[in-house]
Amino acid sequence: MPGHCWGTPDQIEFLTTRLPDFQDAQRNRTTAVFWVDVNREFFKRWPDPEAEVPTITVPKKAKKGKQQVRKDYTSSSQAEWIADRKNVSQLLH
Repeated sequence: MPGHCWGTPDQIEFLTTRLPDFQDAQRNRTTAVFWVDVNREFFKRWPDPEAEVPTITVPKKAKKGKQQVRKDYTSSSQAEWIADRKNVSQLLH
C-alpha cells in the first residue's frame, strides 16, 4: 500500500512542473534562489495550512492500543506540519 501523500494533487502538480527549473538550478548552483522563488509562489497560492491537512481516520478493525498510537502519531505529525508551514510562510512575508 503506498504511503499517504503530503500534498494535494494541485500542490504536487505545482512542484512537479518546476522540476526542470530545479535541475537547472542544481547545475548552476543556484538552488537557494530557486527555493526562495518556489516557496514564495507556493505560499501565495496555498497560504492556509490548516485547510490542507487531510482528515485521517483509523480503521475500526485495529486494536484499541494501536488506534491510540496511530492517533497520537497522526495528530503530532499534522500539528508539526502546520507549525512548519506557518514558520516558512512568516519568513517569506
